[in-house]
Amino acid sequence: MMKNKLKYFLLLAVVIITYASCKKENDYRYKFSESGFISNFDLRRYYKGSDLSLNADAIGGATSIRGVVVSDFRSGNSVAGLIALQNSRINGTADSLRGISFNIGAAASNYVPGDSLHIKLDGGY
Repeated sequence: MMKNKLKYFLLLAVVIITYASCKKENDYRYKFSESGFISNFDLRRYYKGSDLSLNADAIGGATSIRGVVVSDFRSGNSVAGLIALQNSRINGTADSLRGISFNIGAAASNYVPGDSLHIKLDGGY
């Protein structure tokens, strides 16, 4: 009788530990109000298939994005007016390197690979 109780107790403990350790979708919903910057990885989590209004309330308090330019108009690897920006987010055990493009018009040709940019997102789509 005691062996059965011990077995069931251990089985219950394993089930509870397994359930508690599962990653939830909300684990990625951080508040960015302290620094004001959001990574491409986290911004992608807020996008659900339709236009996303880029304001602090909709994206966890973030107002800006920062990264390094990876597009190069001099070599022709970029579409006119678009600038490709890459940044990373360290997520405890793994990192995530992502890219995003912004349509900034003719000013895009002023930037070369390696330039660091901070872009204000508030009010964009």
